[in-house]
Amino acid sequence: MRRPKLRELGEALLALLQGPYTTKFPAVPAPAPTYRGAPRYYEDLCIACGTCFRVCPANAISLEELGEREGVKWRRLKVDYGRCIFCGTCEANCPVNPKAIRLSNEYNLAYVGDEDHYSISEVPIGGKKVLKKQ
Repeated sequence: MRRPKLRELGEALLALLQGPYTTKFPAVPAPAPTYRGAPRYYEDLCIACGTCFRVCPANAISLEELGEREGVKWRRLKVDYGRCIFCGTCEANCPVNPKAIRLSNEYNLAYVGDEDHYSISEVPIGGKKVLKKQ
């Protein structure tokens, strides 16, 4: 009976001196380079054509006509991250170069309230350049 206790004590001391067997988890986890995260609108590039709204297979993007302001028609584009399947169809079909909607590397999609669950962008039809001309 004495011998097993000494063996266990020896193993415990050896584990203390050698350290843990596992590797340390990275302090800041990084997604893979090909990871497709939440889509983000770039309002300064968006021309509010509605292509992303029409091609979204999950109906995660909604489009609302806001009317005219300063002689320019405006639209509201809203992305519902709860419905989005991160397929990249919106980015692939965006006619603007560089893309006005792009999938980000953001993978932490935990939300506290409903207001964080959406991305809302109000853009003039034809893009921000229309406002600068007038």
